[in-house]
Amino acid sequence: MRKGLVALALVFLAAHLPFLPPTLEDIDSINFALGVRDFDVARHQPHPPGYPIFIALGKISTPLVRAAGVPAPEPRALALWSTIAGTALIFLLFAMFRALDGASQTGADSSTIHGEYAESALAPLDTAKSQVGVRPREDARDRRDRRAWWATVVVALSPIFWFTALRPLSDMSGLAAAVAAQALLLAAIGRRDGSPTLTMGRRDGPPTPTNLLRGGSSTLLWGAFVAGFAIGVRSQTFLLTLPLLALALVTPKLGLRTMDRVAAVAAAALGVIAWGVPLIIASGGWEAYAAALGSQAGEDFSGVVMLWTTRTPRVALDAVVYSVLWPWGHPIAGGVAAGLAVIGGLRVGWKSPRVLLVLLIASVPYAVFHLLFQETVTVRYALPLVVPMAYLMVRALDWGRGVLPAGAIAFAMWSLILSVPAAATYGRDGNPAFRAFAMVATRGPVVPGAPRPAAIGMHAVARRAADILAGDLPPVLEAPHGREWLALIELWRADARAHAWFVADPRRTDLALFDPASRDLVQTYRWGFVEPPFVGGARPGASDLYWMRPPGWMLDRGWALTAEVAGVTARGGGGPHRRPSVAWVKPRPDGATLVIGGRHLGATGDPAVRVMLAINGRRFASFESGPGFFFRVFSVPAGAFGGGSSYVPVDVTSRAAD
Repeated sequence: MRKGLVALALVFLAAHLPFLPPTLEDIDSINFALGVRDFDVARHQPHPPGYPIFIALGKISTPLVRAAGVPAPEPRALALWSTIAGTALIFLLFAMFRALDGASQTGADSSTIHGEYAESALAPLDTAKSQVGVRPREDARDRRDRRAWWATVVVALSPIFWFTALRPLSDMSGLAAAVAAQALLLAAIGRRDGSPTLTMGRRDGPPTPTNLLRGGSSTLLWGAFVAGFAIGVRSQTFLLTLPLLALALVTPKLGLRTMDRVAAVAAAALGVIAWGVPLIIASGGWEAYAAALGSQAGEDFSGVVMLWTTRTPRVALDAVVYSVLWPWGHPIAGGVAAGLAVIGGLRVGWKSPRVLLVLLIASVPYAVFHLLFQETVTVRYALPLVVPMAYLMVRALDWGRGVLPAGAIAFAMWSLILSVPAAATYGRDGNPAFRAFAMVATRGPVVPGAPRPAAIGMHAVARRAADILAGDLPPVLEAPHGREWLALIELWRADARAHAWFVADPRRTDLALFDPASRDLVQTYRWGFVEPPFVGGARPGASDLYWMRPPGWMLDRGWALTAEVAGVTARGGGGPHRRPSVAWVKPRPDGATLVIGGRHLGATGDPAVRVMLAINGRRFASFESGPGFFFRVFSVPAGAFGGGSSYVPVDVTSRAAD
């Protein structure tokens, strides 16, 4: 198994190093890069709770990668830790899975000690061989190794694991730290003989990795320390490790004294202190850090769709699909994986209930937190759930020496067919929004002879990416989230001749508020692979780059040209029946044709409404409309829109006709 693990790790490393991304690719990775430049949690550099260990790693790798002359050093220096963590996880997962199988042996009773032998299909049934007691244990150990090996293969080659090992994020590093703690804690829980796992003042040999994972006297201490330390890498790891630590502290027949338990808790606290104290000092004290942490919590609960705040069947179904099915590359493959995991759970529950209990304690707290309180469309958050699923899948397939390898290899091949092309594309192109910004940074006006762009606008999803590239871009237009078009209106009201770039989220429709003849779609940028299993939920993502000229007309607040814009108007309490809906028309000396359409939302029989139009503050026209749609065309005389350099306002109001 050792040679196989080393070979798998080397192949994994070699398959990832050439494809480290040339750009940052998610708002979290942008925050990490900004934190490496200048650590400031209050400014979300990085976002709370701060990830101090991961930032420290980034501060080590970034200057080294830059000194080596590697292009795009910031994203690749952060992504390098994901690749290293993914490689290390091959060994850590094997140790953890093997220790998990050993959890069925806790205690000194014979039925527990020989549980693996009784379960093993390789165990002889004759009593003569069972009295020797050597061969059955070797067979059981071999079977545990085989299960651990194939479970490791299934996890390491799963689409979400393979791809996340390329991303400049803390997910892989956090998982590596959490699995290391789980392996140590499971080794402590899986003691066979009831002797003390941890004894003050005595150790069962030196604290080597082999000795630790065999349940030596210091195993629980190290597991507790790593559990606390891992929170500084990625905060959610406490849901994967602390429940196991609590189980180890309360499990009988481990021979723990009160002082032993106190020492383990102190070790976990020491792991937290190791990163917590520097974090608070760097944040300007406890009060400043608490304020930053509170602001992040408010944004998490108000700015994303989560099941806890949006309790609908659709959101619940999406949570399951994105968390259980998509991590395996496709809902169908995910359905097969989930079905096998259910079968494996039933089988483990029947034959080794203690193993199932330990597995549930190690994974259910995170699963519940993820499904309720995280934005599940961000598929990478489901990475820790792949680990218990893979173990249960292997237990379902473990019917013989041929079935398990065939099933695991089938999943591995499916994963590689999806993951390798996606990884190559990702390593070549990076994030679509960053490619759009690169175009802006290297290109002047689209139309020869046009003025140089006065500014660049964008939807808010790309705003943080612009922050990290600010020195290479034109002045960035500031705008409130959801009302980004208002920044363009202010630009043209101030300078009716200005040109601008705009990086648009293709899912947004607010550019319909501008004269379509004034914008040119320069280029579209997409990921180049199916998003959900690899970059689901990444922001920014797919982008359209527009070259914007001064429009013939533009609409301010109070309109409803698209469902999105209508929703913004409704949330803001706008609409012509409440306050004027304002349009701005480019000045022109000639006459013009004005077209207006809309809908009276009343029911049949309701009073008609009177719609009134004013140009530059002067009443121009009015008309009545009953319930339903309306459409009107008006001729505007020459001079009504002036001949100066400022846009002319057109106000539209409505009231009941009676």
